[in-house]
Amino acid sequence: MPRDGRARGGAPSEAGSSHRPAPEGRLPGGGAQPAGGDATARRHAILEVLEEAGEPVPGHRLAARFGVTRTVIVHDIALLRAQGAPIVATPSGYVINRPAARHVWKVAVEHGPDLDVIRRELYAIVDQGVTVRDVIVEHPVYGELRGWLDLRSRHDVDRFCRRMAATRAEPLLTLSGGPHLHTLEADDPSAPERVAEALRRLGFLLEEGAAGAPEPLGRGGMTTGNGDAPPGSGGASKEDRARGP
Repeated sequence: MPRDGRARGGAPSEAGSSHRPAPEGRLPGGGAQPAGGDATARRHAILEVLEEAGEPVPGHRLAARFGVTRTVIVHDIALLRAQGAPIVATPSGYVINRPAARHVWKVAVEHGPDLDVIRRELYAIVDQGVTVRDVIVEHPVYGELRGWLDLRSRHDVDRFCRRMAATRAEPLLTLSGGPHLHTLEADDPSAPERVAEALRRLGFLLEEGAAGAPEPLGRGGMTTGNGDAPPGSGGASKEDRARGP
């Protein structure tokens, strides 16, 4: 090859270029990518990608797009959020926090940590055309802890459960012994009652009993009126599975 770094056809070789070609992917935007060392430009480009994306963008795809490590992307996202960017980290990737639907409410549920049980609960909610925005538990030291979910379909739920299984992560509800909240949203005003009924049929809905006090709780969810755990719930008491004070 000639010493001036040009290939046989006269064009500059890739070895003589200071920019790597952008990896192929489904991310929006096809312009030139900032060099990995241009942190400010890279963060600006990351924000543009997230604003244009119609779905969550995983960190590893951003890392491949910009030719940096996953750790660098986590650092960039933290700085963007500190600067006020409305970025939310969900189990499926990063998203720009979108405006809420017309109806936003919380539902209290109770069940054990088995992944199949969690899947049944989330299916019951998303099947009503409802988005599960988060999960909230009460911690004895940190108070309220919230995990973003942004689950809108069974596909989203399955992807979430696969990730939980692959990482062997414990669900947040183990910190509270089972009881937890979900923030839900939908455009249909009848959705809250449909969700409540679906969860009630499964025995997962946490609600006051006829006497005005919460009913006893079993491992699989709400007990029946006579104090027996619903079928398949395991019947273990909350005390048996509670963690911490």
